[in-house]
Amino acid sequence: MALFGRIQDFGIPEILQLISLQKKDGVLTFQNNYDLIEIGFKKGRIYAANSVKLSKKLNLLNYLVERGKISIEEKEEISKAKDNLDLSITKILLMQGIIDSSEIRQFVIYKIQEIIFELITWQKGAYKFETTGVIYENSEVNLELMPEALLMEASRRYDEVKNMLSNLPPEDSILLLNNRENLNSKEIQVLSLFDGTKTLEEVLNLSPFNRYETLKLIYYRYKDGTLKFLDKKTSQKSPKPKIHKISKTELIKETKQLLRLLSRGLISLTLYPKNHPISLSIVEQIKSHLDSLLNKYGIFEITHFEGRLSVQKTAMPYPNDQFT
Repeated sequence: MALFGRIQDFGIPEILQLISLQKKDGVLTFQNNYDLIEIGFKKGRIYAANSVKLSKKLNLLNYLVERGKISIEEKEEISKAKDNLDLSITKILLMQGIIDSSEIRQFVIYKIQEIIFELITWQKGAYKFETTGVIYENSEVNLELMPEALLMEASRRYDEVKNMLSNLPPEDSILLLNNRENLNSKEIQVLSLFDGTKTLEEVLNLSPFNRYETLKLIYYRYKDGTLKFLDKKTSQKSPKPKIHKISKTELIKETKQLLRLLSRGLISLTLYPKNHPISLSIVEQIKSHLDSLLNKYGIFEITHFEGRLSVQKTAMPYPNDQFT
């Protein structure tokens, strides 16, 4: 099952539900400019998830420190023991009786929920689903979570997010930290990002915490005056490219040239592996030709995600905002 595209075109809930309904095994990957998220599926159920951005926060030892189960000193000792004994963190924690298997299971569920909550707030990005490969292959926790149940809670949070955003300045606004008094360590980590140059949207993306937690913190500190509105970021809009009208003769000529390139591409893929220099060269020629058509006539949209090209007709030209 080949599935890839942009979340602007096919929403995140629909993607998760499609894999669930078809009871597929594989790894679903989402990517934007700030994060890369992987979700593992077994028979349409979610068994694991990982986020590059949230990896530090959603670390088992940090999770236990936050909940008062271990101290920072104990965390450092366990980390050293892991290196010395060549054992996993979970095995050391179980051996020392710090937590039991049910608490590890609870942590993994919490981690998956937090990543889904983060993902549901994305407005732009790319996705792909591959039926090969797994994540956390040696995990000691076996889960089968229904995407629909996770999405229900995520949707509730998303409604909260929309409500908070409606009571804050626009996301392209610049906020400034007005008062550092009475801030806890978590608030300092987030609010110190407001340095007079970053927009609200940039801080939401750069925060080490998920979007929901970050926004909630910003919302309350904006309401109590700790944060103040400074300015609205202005950016020079690039001039729209000049689009030429295409005649029937030109269209036939361009189509023939494109078909020749595609034909060469198909032949090369039958003779060489897809990562062979000849195959890569022809793919690059095809992309270059399509880019030329887009810039000149505004008749194609080209998306590129990890070596795969997707070509679609588009009625009006616009800049390509696909994340690569």
